[in-house]
Amino acid sequence: MTDKPSIGYVGGPVGAVSSHGEAGVGEVLKPAANPNKAELRRLAEAAYPGPWYVENGIDQVRDNVDEFVCETGEDEPVNAAYIAAANPAAVLSLLDECDKAEAERDAALAELEALRIQVSTLTEWYSNALDVISEVTAAIPGVTYMDPPDGGDVSIPEQIRRMAKDAERYRWLREQEAESGIAVLCVGSWEKAATCIATTYPVSDELDTAIDAAMSQEVGHV
Repeated sequence: MTDKPSIGYVGGPVGAVSSHGEAGVGEVLKPAANPNKAELRRLAEAAYPGPWYVENGIDQVRDNVDEFVCETGEDEPVNAAYIAAANPAAVLSLLDECDKAEAERDAALAELEALRIQVSTLTEWYSNALDVISEVTAAIPGVTYMDPPDGGDVSIPEQIRRMAKDAERYRWLREQEAESGIAVLCVGSWEKAATCIATTYPVSDELDTAIDAAMSQEVGHV
C-alpha cells in the first residue's frame, strides 16, 4: 500500500479542508460545505481503507493495517468511535446503496410516467367512445327497432343490426328495376290504403327522393 502522511490531532472533522489548502499537524481545518456524493466517493477512495478501529478505546483511530488515522484528544471515545464507524469502506457501501436506490427510483418514476401516458390515452379514448355512443344512441329512431309492445331490453348493437338489415332489404328492392330504370314501391295494410311510389330514374337516388317526399306528407314527419 502506498504510504500516506500521518496527520496528528486536528481541531476539525476528518475530511475537512485546510485554510491553506493542505493539512498539517495540529492545524485547524475548515469543514467541507455539504460535499456531494461524487466528492464523498472521491474522498473515501483516496483515504486509508477501512475498516477502522479505536486503538486505545478512547481517542486513537487506526485502519485495517494498523496505520494511524487520527487522534481526537478527548477523554471519551464518542467521536473516535464515530470516525472509526464512518470509515471509507462504510461510506462507499452507503454510497453504493444510495446509487442503487436512486436508480430504482428513476426506473419507478419512468414506469409511472409511462402509466400516466397510458391512462391519459385510455381516458381520451373512453371519452371519445362515450361521444360516439351518445351520437349513435341519438340516431336510433325511438323504439322502432326494439321489441313490442314496450320496446323491451334490446341492446344498441342489436338495434343497429336491425337497422342495417332494413337498409339491406331496401337496397335490394331498389336495385331490382335498375336495368329498366323504373321502380314501383307499394306499401299497404288492412287498416290503411296502399301507398305506391313509381318513378323512372337514371340514378337510384331519385327513388330515395320520392320516398322522402311521400314521408314528409305523413303525420309525424317533417
